Amino acid sequence: MMRRVLPFLALPLLVACDGETDEPDASTDEPDATQTPPEDPFREDCESLNPEFCALPMPSDYFLVDDASTATGHRLAIGETTLPRANVMRRQHIDPTPVNDRDGWSVNAHILAYLPGATAEGLPSPLDIGTSLEGGSKTVLLNAETGERVPHFSQIDESVADESAPRAFIVRPVVPLEHSTRYVVAIRGVVDQDGAELPAPDTFAALRDDAPTEVATIDARRDHFEEIFTILGDAGVAREGLQLAWDFTTGSLETDTAWMLSVRDQALAAVGDDGPDFEITEVQEFTEEENDDIAKRIRGVMTVPLFLDQPGGGAVLNFGDDGMPEQNGTADYPFVINVPRNATPDNKMHPLQYGHGLLGTREQANAGWLAEFGNENGFIPFGVDWIGMSEDDVAPITVALANGTLEDFRTVPERGVQGVVNFALAMRMMLGGMAEDPNFQVEGETIIDTSEGFYTGDSQGGIFGATYMAITTDVERGILGVPGMPYSLLLNRSVDFDPYLNLLQRAFDDGVVIQIAIATMQMLWDRSEPGSYARHIMDDPLPGTPSHRVILQVALGDHQVSTLGAHIMARAVGAVTIEPQTRSIWGIEEVAGPHEGSAIVEWDFGLPPDPVENVPQRMGSDPHGRVRRNPRALEQTLHFYRTGEVIHTCDGVCDPE
Repeated sequence: MMRRVLPFLALPLLVACDGETDEPDASTDEPDATQTPPEDPFREDCESLNPEFCALPMPSDYFLVDDASTATGHRLAIGETTLPRANVMRRQHIDPTPVNDRDGWSVNAHILAYLPGATAEGLPSPLDIGTSLEGGSKTVLLNAETGERVPHFSQIDESVADESAPRAFIVRPVVPLEHSTRYVVAIRGVVDQDGAELPAPDTFAALRDDAPTEVATIDARRDHFEEIFTILGDAGVAREGLQLAWDFTTGSLETDTAWMLSVRDQALAAVGDDGPDFEITEVQEFTEEENDDIAKRIRGVMTVPLFLDQPGGGAVLNFGDDGMPEQNGTADYPFVINVPRNATPDNKMHPLQYGHGLLGTREQANAGWLAEFGNENGFIPFGVDWIGMSEDDVAPITVALANGTLEDFRTVPERGVQGVVNFALAMRMMLGGMAEDPNFQVEGETIIDTSEGFYTGDSQGGIFGATYMAITTDVERGILGVPGMPYSLLLNRSVDFDPYLNLLQRAFDDGVVIQIAIATMQMLWDRSEPGSYARHIMDDPLPGTPSHRVILQVALGDHQVSTLGAHIMARAVGAVTIEPQTRSIWGIEEVAGPHEGSAIVEWDFGLPPDPVENVPQRMGSDPHGRVRRNPRALEQTLHFYRTGEVIHTCDGVCDPE
C-alpha cells in the first residue's frame, strides 16, 4: 500500500460539510437532543451472547435466515440496530442493507468476541499457528461438516487509542474459509492478567449449563446450541469449561464473484478482440538526454462499457431486474503508455500492465525502474486507474469513515468491480486495436508484440493484482509485489491506515466497536478484494477463466502491507517457497527451483518480523518499495515472464545484497 500523504491533509475539508458539528455541544447543562436512551442489549436485533456489544460474537448465524432464492438457501438478516451507532453527524446505526443481500458470512472472516479482561496468554499466535490445530488449543475453529480444525491465530486487540477502551477478542483464520460452509468457534481457558480463568458471559453460561434465563433470544436457541455442543464434543472439545461458543455459515462463491464475472463477460463481449475504442490525447516525446529509456509517453482515454450509475467517485453498480450488473452506456477512462526507446518492428515488445499503489493513479506506471526494465527487456509499460481504490475515491472513503455511514463504503467494492474489469479491457486494447495506431507503428509495422501480455503491481497493485489475476482471460503470468489479504487483517497492521483509524475512532466508540466496523467493511469489500478470489488464480479457476501463475515478492518488516497477509494469500494461491527459502512459512512447502507454478519469495532487509499484535511494524526504514527495484527480483521476474519458471536468483537467502 504505497503511502500517500497529501490526500490525508485535506481530510478536515471533506467531512461535516452540512454544518453539523462532530461532537455534542457540552457548553450547556441542557439535555442534548441528539442523545438517545440506552438500548436494550437483549432486543431481537442483538446476538445476546456478548450483551455488552449487540453484534457480538460476529459472525454469527443468529443473523442467518432461510431464503430459497439464494445459492446457499440462506440470507443475512442483520437488524436495523445491530451494527454500531455513530457518535457524529446523523448519529444512527450503520445501515445493514448492503450487507444483508449476502447469502452467508465472509470467507475472510474477521471473527470477533468480547471477554472483559482477557489476555493473550496461551493463545495460538502468528508465531505458532500449528498449535491452533492441537487438542488443547484455547481457541478452536471447526468445519462443522467435517470436524476438521481450521488453522488460525488469536489475539486481543492492541490497536486502541484509549488504553481504557474495551478490547475485542479476535480469531483470525490463516487461510480463506470455504464458501457455503458452516463453522463452529469455541473459546476456553482464557485468563486475565493475574492468570485467573475468566467466567463465561451469563447468557452463554445459561446455554452451556442448561440453566434458566429470562432472556427470550437465548431460550429460543437451546436446541441449536445443543447441536453445537455435540459437534464440539465429537471433535474432543467438552462443553464444560467453554467460555464462549457459536456458529456461522459462509456465503456462496456466487455471492462474492458473480458481479465481477458478469461485468467482465459482458464487457469483453461488447468490445471484441480489438478491445475498447480509444482516443490518443497527448504524445510527449523525449530526447535521449531527457529520458534514456522512454522515447515517448502517450496519454489517452478508452471508451468502455459502464456498469456504474455514473463514472466518477462515489458511484455504485447499476443493477438490472435480475439483480445483476447491467450496462449503463459507456464511459471514458484515462490511460498512460510508455514507449521504450528500443522498441522497433524488429524488436517488438510485450505490453506490461502496472498496478499502482494505495489510492494512486495510472501515472505510477511512469516509474523510472519500470521504464528501464521495459526498455532493456522488451516490455511496454502502461497503466490505468484502480477505480474503487484510486485518487478519485479518497473523498467518498473519507466521508463514509468520518461520518460513520459505513453503508456508503459499498462504493469501494462496487467501483472496484468496474476498476478490475477496466484493467482487463485495457490489456485487451493493448493486445488488440492499439497495435494498429500510428503512434505504435514504424513504416506501417507495429512495435507491439500482441502474442502475450504480462502484469506487475506493487502494494495495492499487488493486493488487487491478485483479484485481477484470478479473472483475466488475457494474462497468464503476473508479479504481485508486497501484497497481502484480506483487508480486515491488513488495515490495523499498516501505517497507511493511521489517519483513517483516527477517523473511525472519532466516529465510533474506540476499541471493540472499531473492529465491528472493520468486519462490516470486509463483508462489503469481499466482492472485489483478493480474499475471495486468490484461491482461484491457479487451481480451481473461475468459470470462463484460464489458470494463472504468480510470484508474490515480499519485503520482511514491511510497514505498509503485513507479511502475515502475504502468507494468507500465498496459502490461498497454492504457492511454494524456493530453496533456499528466506525463512520457513507455516503451511507453505519449500521446493527446489526451477518451479513451474506459483511461489512466494521474501526479501530480508534486516528488520524485525511483523509484530504479533495487530499494529504496524514501525521499526527501521520501511522496505516497502525496495523489492521492486532489486536487481535479483527483476531477474526473477524476467525469467518468469519468459519461461514460466520460478527460479532462485539470490546468492543464498534473498537480501538487499
